[in-house]
Amino acid sequence: TANAGSVTPVTGTITIDVTHLAFLASGDVSSIPLDAGDTTSLKVEATDENRNIDEDYTGSHTLTFSGLASVGGNNPTVDATALGTPMSVSFTNGVASGMTLAVYAAETADLVAEDQANPGYLHHALTCIVSPDVASNIAAVSGDGQSSAINTDLPQPLVVRVTDTYGNRIYGRTVDFTVSS
Repeated sequence: TANAGSVTPVTGTITIDVTHLAFLASGDVSSIPLDAGDTTSLKVEATDENRNIDEDYTGSHTLTFSGLASVGGNNPTVDATALGTPMSVSFTNGVASGMTLAVYAAETADLVAEDQANPGYLHHALTCIVSPDVASNIAAVSGDGQSSAINTDLPQPLVVRVTDTYGNRIYGRTVDFTVSS
């Protein structure tokens, strides 16, 4: 406090209480573009609403990660544990790092987690923008087995589904058809 030219120091303690879990990928980013099948490093911070880290949040905490979809039997994982499965995560001074996130479904979605002991925590989510991997499968949908006279259109259009290794549909690719007799 200040009074007539003198200053009196004020001392005290600032306490940070966890209200949020913040999720960050490689480079401490909160949004990351990935391809299906990619992995990225994952870090979780125990913070207040302003992202101040609670350094007293330490030890093992059981988290259940969620928010990302499965595709073609491929489940997203954190350290090889499928999302939706509780797992033990070790925090030091409010931070858990060194985990690996694997994604498979082409989507834009937010990765979050719930602390089983404190289910009321809010989230600073990690937004994952996942694109399909390279085209690897093609399947006839309709129009196969047709015939028509030379130089005339087929009665039905030829329709195929192109997918990547994980089963994500790939749109806008050129597909060449060959006529056989």
